[in-house]
Amino acid sequence: MLLPLGVVRSAPLVALVLALAGLLLAPLVGLCTSLLQQVLPAAQRAEGFSLLYAASGLGYGGGSLLIALLLRSLGPHGTFLVAALVPLAVGSFMFMTPATSR
Repeated sequence: MLLPLGVVRSAPLVALVLALAGLLLAPLVGLCTSLLQQVLPAAQRAEGFSLLYAASGLGYGGGSLLIALLLRSLGPHGTFLVAALVPLAVGSFMFMTPATSR
């Protein structure tokens, strides 16, 4: 969803693309919450949610550092393209890798 931001040059269009991306993020958070509730026993849910939010915080911090470094070398448009293409590549790799059962 961020891929168009690499080529969009007007502020209203950037706002529109980011709003659309935000609309897709809310269901993802709800899905993660629902999956944790189904997988974790009731006694471990607090720990599971704490780990989920701690990992998210680490991801935001690490991602912000990476973006700052990329901005210096690639500029804003190149950084947006990288930020859009890396998740696509990782997601494609995950779907092509066979799932293992426990």
